[in-house]
Amino acid sequence: MKVLLSGVLGALLVFLLGIFREWWRNEQERRGLLRLLLSEVRHNAELVALVRKSGEETIRLTDIAAMKAEVWRESRARAARLLPPEMLLDLDSYYSRLETLLSLRHLTLSTEMMQGRWTLAVIEGKMDDEVQWSTSPTTWYLARTLEAEDIAQSSIKGYLEKAPRPRLWGTGKGMR
Repeated sequence: MKVLLSGVLGALLVFLLGIFREWWRNEQERRGLLRLLLSEVRHNAELVALVRKSGEETIRLTDIAAMKAEVWRESRARAARLLPPEMLLDLDSYYSRLETLLSLRHLTLSTEMMQGRWTLAVIEGKMDDEVQWSTSPTTWYLARTLEAEDIAQSSIKGYLEKAPRPRLWGTGKGMR
């Protein structure tokens, strides 16, 4: 009976240690992925800030071309598996707007057509969201991307600051 009981306790201990090990690995991967994504989001925010500090009032499509989404493209599947649903929605909102913004570089939009729409909207007093999009889609999407960028950064920072830092005994301070 003692042998059976010790076998059951040993199996239970191995099972619980396996669960802990899996949690620890996932948390390490999650934190690393979030650091990479935060770095990419910050890079894009810094580019916009630099253009604005240079005195330019509008951001050109050539400036937008320097914005990046590679980390997101390469890690979407892992992010879907590892990240909390709310954070995934925040990141998807940011990156979907950024991808649209980056896609606008390849469209040929008639400046005359956009200026005509803008002039007509001003005359009619109808400067709503749809008119702003149709007269300057780049500016419209950039504004929406920057709004989503603030939310995504806050979400990532909040998780990294509040989530438990997985440590193994004797490994120092853990991951920061």
